Amino acid sequence: MVKVGLGTDAERMDFFSQMRATGFASKQAFGAGNAATAAELFHAATITSADILRRPDLGRLEPGRTADLVVVDAMKAHLQPIRDPIRSLVWYASSADIDTVIIGGKPVVRNGRLEGVDESTVVRKGRDVTWRLWEESKRRGHFPAEAEPASL
Repeated sequence: MVKVGLGTDAERMDFFSQMRATGFASKQAFGAGNAATAAELFHAATITSADILRRPDLGRLEPGRTADLVVVDAMKAHLQPIRDPIRSLVWYASSADIDTVIIGGKPVVRNGRLEGVDESTVVRKGRDVTWRLWEESKRRGHFPAEAEPASL
């Protein structure tokens, strides 16, 4: 038996999109609509991934585990009606639906906003650095013309 976990190192790091993409790829690969159920994808993203990383403190909500938690605002219109919360998370939620993030028992995101950080400054600095990296990569000939990012 092979354990399959989920992770992301992509630019946007949207874990919900990663679960969805994995589900679609699995359904296509197996030619079966019942391949990669929401419950299986969620399990792979949480418990199995923690097991693969040999981190028994992660992936489960139990006493003695690391108190990391992501709370999704389930009242958003695109998540309604919710009959199966795991299915709704995997197939319909996005990172924009995150309301609260708790890491090590400490809230770091509340009401969708990062605590103690000026987000506009972080976004501006990140954007500026990204543009400089793109320009340097282009100067070195690493990207073809079709990879050219749109200008602001």
